[in-house]
Amino acid sequence: MSTSSMECELRPVARARIATQLLPRERPRQILAGWGCGKPCDLCDRSITSAEVEYEIHETRADHAVSYRFHIACQAIWQLELPAA
Repeated sequence: MSTSSMECELRPVARARIATQLLPRERPRQILAGWGCGKPCDLCDRSITSAEVEYEIHETRADHAVSYRFHIACQAIWQLELPAA
């Protein structure tokens, strides 16, 4: 899938997941990166393999911590769809 077609496909998904609070609504203070461990990306739902870099964000909601994982392109698409601060 080309980057532009992936972006066109995933930007509406990112907007919907942000609106329904399935993804964070604010830019993170910190993004961790490392090799993928096979868990799914929180935007495209595809596995992040050990050959790919996984971007991880942690957020505290109410009384529990939540982690989000993204491919590099998915993380960029999610950030493009965040509401302007």
